[in-house]
Amino acid sequence: MSNDQTQWPWPIKPEDLYHILIDTRNLEVNLFWQRTNYFLALNSGIVLAFFNVKDAIYVRTFAIIGLLSSLLWFWACLASKYWQTFWAQCLKKFEEDKLSIEINLSRKGWNMKESDQCLVAYTDSPSDVGLSLCRCSCSPWCL
Repeated sequence: MSNDQTQWPWPIKPEDLYHILIDTRNLEVNLFWQRTNYFLALNSGIVLAFFNVKDAIYVRTFAIIGLLSSLLWFWACLASKYWQTFWAQCLKKFEEDKLSIEINLSRKGWNMKESDQCLVAYTDSPSDVGLSLCRCSCSPWCL
């Protein structure tokens, strides 16, 4: 298909692109939490097995499996966080370049910095909690 919009069968409005960017960013956030829940359940099962086995070889085996699982969880969180940030930055750039929305958020009592003049992107991401949780899960396996 051509990149020239005049050859497309339907017109594309900036509002449509804006909603696509929002939906894509939200999809990445939801996928992050689904992966986090999966790895949390997996690590919980490994911890349960680690504390319920009596043989030393199995304790070491579950410790190695737990460490590998925690590292995989950490790397998956980092990759997911990258895509969340990527789509949030695309959304912010689109808002700055294409949308002419002027909202005075300070009237509502919100303290906005000059770098935060974006409607959707935010600095304190909820996924930072999941990333911190997966960081904390790596260290006990090294003991």
